[in-house]
Amino acid sequence: MNNYIIYKNNKIYYKIIISKRKTTCIEVKDASIVIRTNKFTKKQHIENFLIKNIDKVLKILKTQENSLYNNKSIIKIFGKDYKLNILNEKIDLPYIKNDVFNIYIDKNQIEINKSIEQIIDSYYLSILKPYVINSFENFKSITTLSPNKITIKKMKTRWGSCSSKGNISINLLLAKYDKKVIDYVILHELCHLKELNHSKNFWHLVETYMPDYKEIKKLLN
Repeated sequence: MNNYIIYKNNKIYYKIIISKRKTTCIEVKDASIVIRTNKFTKKQHIENFLIKNIDKVLKILKTQENSLYNNKSIIKIFGKDYKLNILNEKIDLPYIKNDVFNIYIDKNQIEINKSIEQIIDSYYLSILKPYVINSFENFKSITTLSPNKITIKKMKTRWGSCSSKGNISINLLLAKYDKKVIDYVILHELCHLKELNHSKNFWHLVETYMPDYKEIKKLLN
């Protein structure tokens, strides 16, 4: 980005995107400032608009910078920490070697952080799906409980869910946790097929098949 303003003796870079919109707005994405406006907006107006909102923009920018992936980031996989390594040479799929999680990303694209997150999520799905299917089968053999449908997806507020129709969803981000934690969530949701609540009967059912569930449950907090 060649555009910048001087604020407190620092250069604040930004990118301008021209469209048919009538107004000017500021977006902060992947720790980059983007000004969206139309072709009739003067450069001075854009800079004044940015300066007017600079404190708020810099606050968002700092938050995003702290959450960006880099070669110091730690990626959790099945309860173990791996150092993220962003390669310069293209590879087809991510791979782990010597406790390092190796990926390739085109650094010329705009939303780098989002692309890295998508790569990690795809890897999580590739390792979590077979484990979840196998775990469900194992619990089915000892509980005789079986869902109508199993779905793995990202969820913001739940580790798992069970519908009245017998459909169970498992949070993709469980791939970060130890396998015994994943087993607990799976058993938890399976027990909801019989007890669609959190009554004493429900927890007794969970404890029947996993006596140490209380200790394992703490790992999710």
